[in-house]
Amino acid sequence: MEVTIPGLYSDESRVIWCPKLGWGDLGTDFCVEGESQQLQTKQPVWNEEVSSLVLDFKGRTVQSSAKNFQLSLGARREHVVCQYGKIGTDKFSLDFRYPLSCVQAFALSMTTMFWA
Repeated sequence: MEVTIPGLYSDESRVIWCPKLGWGDLGTDFCVEGESQQLQTKQPVWNEEVSSLVLDFKGRTVQSSAKNFQLSLGARREHVVCQYGKIGTDKFSLDFRYPLSCVQAFALSMTTMFWA
C-alpha cells in the first residue's frame, strides 16, 4: 500500500488540497517539496520459528491476517505511523499517530474491508 497525504508547513499546519479554493486536488502531481507526504507499507520479514512472514507489532498481540498492515513515513522505514491488526474474531485494532488524523487512519483501515 502506498499512501499520499497532505504535507505540513513549517508551522506544522497542513497543506490544503481543495480545487474549489484554487489549490491542488488528489489528481495533482505533488512535486513541490512539502506539498505531500508518502506513507508506505512496511514489509514483513521471514520468521523461522513460525515459518511465516511477520510484522513486529511492538507488544500488541495480533493474530495472523492478510489485512494486517503497518505504514511508515517514506524514507524512515522504522518510523511506523499507522498499524492495523487482527486481535480477535471480527475484531481489529487501529493504532496511529501524527501526521495522520483520525479520519485518515480510519479510512486506511477501511481499505482492507474486501481484502481476501
